[in-house]
Amino acid sequence: MGCHGGAGTTTLSELVPGSEDLGTFHPRTFEEQSVGDNLFLVSGDGVPAGKRVTEAVNVLSFLGQPIAGLVVVARTPAAMPSHTRSRLRLLEGKVPHILRFPYVARFHFVDRENARSIRLPRKARAVLGTLTTLVVPTTHTPPSHPFTESS
Repeated sequence: MGCHGGAGTTTLSELVPGSEDLGTFHPRTFEEQSVGDNLFLVSGDGVPAGKRVTEAVNVLSFLGQPIAGLVVVARTPAAMPSHTRSRLRLLEGKVPHILRFPYVARFHFVDRENARSIRLPRKARAVLGTLTTLVVPTTHTPPSHPFTESS
């Protein structure tokens, strides 16, 4: 779920198998029943985005909505603003996984449907791998026990 418009939620949902774009979070219209326990928020890394992600995390936490993680998408190749970094540090106790997705200029030149065709930098592939593992947990089948009941 995006914390603001243009966060990158739609593109990430195209890149992460099994994920779904839930639109943009709005505190007045959020419906708890429409979101599962594996909610990831997506935000840009600018100062206004930092404010919106803080608002989203605080409201969702107040409502008792579990937040599995946050993906912060870099908007430029420059370093994240210090004010945004400070806000994210404050969220570390409320959000178990905070991932930084690096700036990928090529995303600005393709439709979301073609996002998979872009050759991603190593850091972006690593973040997607982690995100895929967290969003779509592997099914675990417990081992069978080798005992037999005696009659």
